Amino acid sequence: MGKFKVGDEVTRLRPHIRLVVGQSYKVSSGANGWITLFGCYNKSFDSSLFELTKIKPIVEVMQANKPHIHCDLIKQWADGVQIQYNDPDQGWEDCDPEWDVNTEYRVKSKELSKEDLLKWFKELLEDIEPEPEDFRYIGTIVKLLKS
Repeated sequence: MGKFKVGDEVTRLRPHIRLVVGQSYKVSSGANGWITLFGCYNKSFDSSLFELTKIKPIVEVMQANKPHIHCDLIKQWADGVQIQYNDPDQGWEDCDPEWDVNTEYRVKSKELSKEDLLKWFKELLEDIEPEPEDFRYIGTIVKLLKS
């Protein structure tokens, strides 16, 4: 049959009235350097004007369907959240992320004011029933927060 067999996916290399350059077609038959294509009835084409369509390796296809490692952070960043990256020498620093797959990122944590921290602590105390011996520690913590 030549360089292509029935069922091969081929790509047009040069312009033709009926075919688009770069478009893929399937070979329906072929002989003596000529091929016919599914959907192009009663017309044969010089097989030298085609090449086998390059198929992406399965790993590339699988990676294309896999979400980016930082997709959750990217969404939050798009909504205006400040992102930090982990600098091995300096620790966590604010950044305009490049979303490198080998870099560790996080949402910048909020710094609570003493008032917010005290409010959070009071709400926490409402949800628990401390034992009598725990009160001495609770008082110390509240004193520290108020200072």
